Amino acid sequence: MYIPLDWLFIIGLLLALSVRIVRRDERMVVLRLGRFLKVGGPGLVWLIPIVEKGIKVKLSRDFPGWEAIPEMELQEKIKAALLKDSPS
Repeated sequence: MYIPLDWLFIIGLLLALSVRIVRRDERMVVLRLGRFLKVGGPGLVWLIPIVEKGIKVKLSRDFPGWEAIPEMELQEKIKAALLKDSPS
């Protein structure tokens, strides 16, 4: 089976553009077509190029004491902060 080098290059480029690394003290808010989808991280976060956008949130700056908050509550606080800052 023959796969043209053009296709391999395009697939490699899409894979390189789709992965993001999120540090332990950060979370990534994932927006799909401008609407909230999920809170990702820490670790690798996969995005669909062009369709999804990732916005990193620094927990140490925006949410002091974040290490003592349970993960689900932290995600809810991030969602609430995102909705509060969005233009109506």
